[in-house]
Amino acid sequence: METTEKRVKAPQKPYNAKEVTRTRGFKSNNSWPAVNLKFLVDFMQALDINLGDLERQGVGHHTSLAFLFKKDNMLLSLAHKIVEAFGYKMTVILKDMAEEETSGIAIANEEELVNMYSQGSRLGFLDMYMRMHKISQRKVANDLQKSPGTISYWFKTDDIYISNLKEFSDCYHSEIVIRISKENH
Repeated sequence: METTEKRVKAPQKPYNAKEVTRTRGFKSNNSWPAVNLKFLVDFMQALDINLGDLERQGVGHHTSLAFLFKKDNMLLSLAHKIVEAFGYKMTVILKDMAEEETSGIAIANEEELVNMYSQGSRLGFLDMYMRMHKISQRKVANDLQKSPGTISYWFKTDDIYISNLKEFSDCYHSEIVIRISKENH
């Protein structure tokens, strides 16, 4: 008579921001393929946050998050959620590459203006940039070769993929400045 043994799976270790690149699909030189998400990877590594920590904070499942980091793209709302889960605040600004002031707004006051303008909106900075430069949603759709419905959807859902934001900034010769600061409670 044969006995069957139950196989017990070894518990999976949570992904670590420094070791997740050793998993299938990442470069063998143990570096993140981060271009779009470099700011988030730097934030996680500075605070020694791993994907298991994100899962414990209720941000998402570590395998789903690992996929997004591997893909080097995620929604801006998820990036905000990750930063806010650890008591930090993320501010995004689109800044002209030229050193000149834009429409009389000094760069020093731009962050304050963005904070004031975008209190109720995650994409307030994008809307403000488009208004300052008199760029319509239809023009953005034509320039980025996307449907007008896609651009409209960004503002209806108040969310955008970080790669689309990068595409926008490249098209309009602007720089994405992301500042992460400690929230004062």
